[in-house]
Amino acid sequence: MIEKLRTQFQYDARILLSNSYWLLVIPLVASQLVVFWHMAVAAVVRDVRREARIRLSSEQSIEQLAPIDVLERYLRQARQMPEERVRRLLELASTIVGPGQSSG
Repeated sequence: MIEKLRTQFQYDARILLSNSYWLLVIPLVASQLVVFWHMAVAAVVRDVRREARIRLSSEQSIEQLAPIDVLERYLRQARQMPEERVRRLLELASTIVGPGQSSG
């Protein structure tokens, strides 16, 4: 039984490779062409759009600011939240960060 399967497999492989090797070559070439096309298009088209980022501090570096100050600037400048909500969020944040972390 195994010998018959081996013979059948060899016969099928011989027919596939000798008579119709294009069945193997065409899909391989097509896939390579698609890959090369994507690489070429990606190299040419580099249209990356980035939004301008809002600077939280222009006069100080971010390392010099306390965490509460950074949060306050973010909420007011980037998020443009109402004053009452900013004040409430800063109160909640100060309980998490701790009173010693605020610069005043």
